[in-house]
Amino acid sequence: MKYSLNQYLFLALITALACSPDKQNSERNTVNIGNASIEISDAWARPANAGMMTAAYFSITNNESYADTLLSVRYTNAADTQIHESFEAEDGMMGMRPVKSVAIPSGERVKLKPGGIHIMIIRPEMNLSEGDTIDLELAFSSEEVRLIRVPVRSN
Repeated sequence: MKYSLNQYLFLALITALACSPDKQNSERNTVNIGNASIEISDAWARPANAGMMTAAYFSITNNESYADTLLSVRYTNAADTQIHESFEAEDGMMGMRPVKSVAIPSGERVKLKPGGIHIMIIRPEMNLSEGDTIDLELAFSSEEVRLIRVPVRSN
């Protein structure tokens, strides 16, 4: 199997994280890799059985003087990872749909939360149990790529 340069770099980063001391900030529930222009906080994901679906949530603060955009999220141990939003249909029923991106205005915080914008993790390869952590790769329009460590918990 051939891998792209980005995949090799991502695997090297994951390996380095696995071998390094835990730098998790318990107050923020995340590890940020990259500069401080984009701050990720309050990250968590719901437990799920392998092959099912679950969601992840976090806040994004843009400390730059220009707007940025979350373009994609990737969890390598799932069939797919998508940015979704919850909505209320005309008949009053709630639904979810994928969105292409999330705008992060300059100096603002955007909260991904239940009932709003969130990350759908589709068919994880393993059970995600309370107390586990998962690594999500976030790609922004500023070409910044962030790797965050997300704890799995019920609420």
